[in-house]
Amino acid sequence: MAEDNERKRAKEEDIQRIMKGVHKKGFIALIRELKFRFNFKVMVLLETKCSGRFWVLWDDTDVHIQILLSQHQIVHAKAHHYESGKDELISFLYASPRRIDRRCLWESFSKIASSISNESWMVMGDFNAMLLRSEKKGGSDFCWNSASEFRNCLTDCLIKDIGFSGPSFTWKRNELQERLDRVCVNERWNTEWENKEMVHLPFYSSDHRPILITNSNTDDHLHGNKPFRFLASWLTAEDFGDLVSSCWRKSKNWSEAIDNFQTELLREEETKSRLSGMRRGTGFWNPRRSLTLAVDYFEKIYTAEETSLDDFPVRGAFPHLEEVNLAGLGEAPSNEEIKSIVFNMGKFKAPGPDGLQAVFYQSQWNTQCINMSTH
Repeated sequence: MAEDNERKRAKEEDIQRIMKGVHKKGFIALIRELKFRFNFKVMVLLETKCSGRFWVLWDDTDVHIQILLSQHQIVHAKAHHYESGKDELISFLYASPRRIDRRCLWESFSKIASSISNESWMVMGDFNAMLLRSEKKGGSDFCWNSASEFRNCLTDCLIKDIGFSGPSFTWKRNELQERLDRVCVNERWNTEWENKEMVHLPFYSSDHRPILITNSNTDDHLHGNKPFRFLASWLTAEDFGDLVSSCWRKSKNWSEAIDNFQTELLREEETKSRLSGMRRGTGFWNPRRSLTLAVDYFEKIYTAEETSLDDFPVRGAFPHLEEVNLAGLGEAPSNEEIKSIVFNMGKFKAPGPDGLQAVFYQSQWNTQCINMSTH
């Protein structure tokens, strides 16, 4: 009961946060950005508190959804995928934080399972329950009875957790972290969709991580096959320096800072809306237009021209290094040397693997307070 009460109080606080998220200006921009980034066909929004407890949204040019059952904690549907021609049953759920209410949900599962003969079935959403002690960190003691009821339900329904890639926990509140969101499937689904996997995405406008069903053995889910690229026009935003400082202060190391910075940029609809010449009529940033402009620009710059090169003799053209110089090659560069190199780079030269051009580091050098030699 202590675990249920703890999560219930946290969920009540979540409601206020989500209410603000659904109605605030940046919400639609975030959905559009996620759609562009991950190219999903079906999306489920939980605890909207706006025209329903949760929403099931889909792209009807790619998939047809037929709702078969709609209850307080579950929506059961049949999906037909046009491209593959495959059908599947999908149960979308948002389980109650109260254990007694979840028992009603487990009963609904059993009824649905008994009606399924030879069809593929996937169950996904926030189960508000855990199977293993390792799926919880912090807070009150792990509730083994609740886990047992959940495990028995999955066993009776002949469905199993498909696992995940990414961080271990899908929900957090201060020091409490839990894996509440998951995907479970039956054997038929596992056979027909064997190349699929579930990925835990970064936190956006909720205490829950979004979960994504995507093709396995691919890196597309990491960046939606559109690699992150820094746009220099973001520097014109008044609060850009504050955003950078915040990301670096709360990060333990360089890679974490970069990851936080890229994630925050995705969230910042206001920063993107300041980009000139790349807006739709609604005022939102148009990533596809940006991509087209970028491709056209670089095609013009790097189109090969007919040239002829004379032989260049290199043997004996380089000076011999003394021992003292050779010894210095293994030493770590100083901050002054790093700064000198960074500030002598062309501002808008090609970015490195992090997608950041030299102009970012030059403009934010003092803002970040970065000791680059320690990273």
